[in-house]
Amino acid sequence: MERYSLRPHFGSCSQAALATSFVLLIGGLARPAAAQFDPGILGSLATPGRAINVVVSGTTVNVTCANRDGVLSRQEAAAFNQERRQRREEQRIRNQLPAPTHADVKYGEHALQAFDLWLADPKEVGAATPLCIYIHGGGFQGGDKSGINAWVVDLFLAQGISFASMNYRLTNGGEYPYPTAMYDSARGLQFIRSKSAEWNIDSNRIACYGGSAGAGISLWLAFNDDRADPDSEDPVARESTRLLAAGTLNGQSTYDMRTFREWFGVPDLPDHTALVAFYAMMEGETADTPRVAMLAEDASPITHLTKDDPPVYMYYAQPNSEVTIETNQGVWVHHPLLGLKLQEAMSTLDLECIVISPEIEDITYGDIYDFLVRKLSDPIDPCPADVDDDDVVGVNELLLLIGNWGFCPPICVIDFNDDMVVDVEDLLFLLAAWGACP
Repeated sequence: MERYSLRPHFGSCSQAALATSFVLLIGGLARPAAAQFDPGILGSLATPGRAINVVVSGTTVNVTCANRDGVLSRQEAAAFNQERRQRREEQRIRNQLPAPTHADVKYGEHALQAFDLWLADPKEVGAATPLCIYIHGGGFQGGDKSGINAWVVDLFLAQGISFASMNYRLTNGGEYPYPTAMYDSARGLQFIRSKSAEWNIDSNRIACYGGSAGAGISLWLAFNDDRADPDSEDPVARESTRLLAAGTLNGQSTYDMRTFREWFGVPDLPDHTALVAFYAMMEGETADTPRVAMLAEDASPITHLTKDDPPVYMYYAQPNSEVTIETNQGVWVHHPLLGLKLQEAMSTLDLECIVISPEIEDITYGDIYDFLVRKLSDPIDPCPADVDDDDVVGVNELLLLIGNWGFCPPICVIDFNDDMVVDVEDLLFLLAAWGACP
């Protein structure tokens, strides 16, 4: 593709106000011997009716001669400008978020401890709606809940799924280091659950996803132990932080530079600059400093992975290319290898983890949004320990467990944690659910 700088004239060369410089990108065409400009026209095109791309003030736009005579006239240029303005207005309307049902709801005292909430109409009369929470990215240093696309909100609402977009305190040069962003998001989740009856949200059907830093927070919430404190005097703190599913857009499964270097096989990979504020690193501290190393291990979602964690969908926009010491930090911190490493760890626990990138395909779901919608819409067994479906977890289940103790037949409904053996963990799960089912 060749580039040509052409100066159009309308009437004469002296009309400087109209002598705007254009760059024509004419793909696959031979370079014209000369571009002819006549009064009243913009310029001759190489092929009549051939669409060309015009870069105007850094923006590429498509122009076609309306009458296919190979000449772009003043009238055709005016019509193009009118069409361009109309497209911009249509795009602005498409990107305009619907008004939240509840805007800028505070879950803490800081201005950034807030979320916007769009409540969906339930698909069935009287039913509570599932909820998808979006957490923005920005290296823990920037970003905002308003960055969510309108079409995403509309997509979930159309499926009868309520939607929230959440802010959290940013690092601000180390003022709010780890675990602030994670704890803020967990608190926001608990706050929403505390209002589930008022907002008609199904507290058992909540999923979370985000981009980059927001993706890492989503994974951290998905894999961490439940932060609910049933004995707390604070009703919000008594709520669960567990998720039904999690999704990531260019997300990180680790925030430990030692792990990045090991996975990429680059021992001297430079520290990511965002991690300095994320760990409030002081002069002289490195990834190997015990204080930083301890924080990095705890901040890394993969550290907390256990076999009772929810399914994950991870999308990456870039290919699984080699990383060297020269690779830009914005590339390796959004690298699909970070998803593949998590997928490997989750597969050993028989947990679902989908990874997608330009060269990694998986047709299980249409995309991350299909994954989240399906996970939030699929039926959930409210009482998995009730294996005989009599709405009571009791003696029948206990006798079945004792009868299968120590092994697992091909169909093993009493093996609650799917580890192919009936043991103490299954007994404890049964005892915790003992009594009438909810």
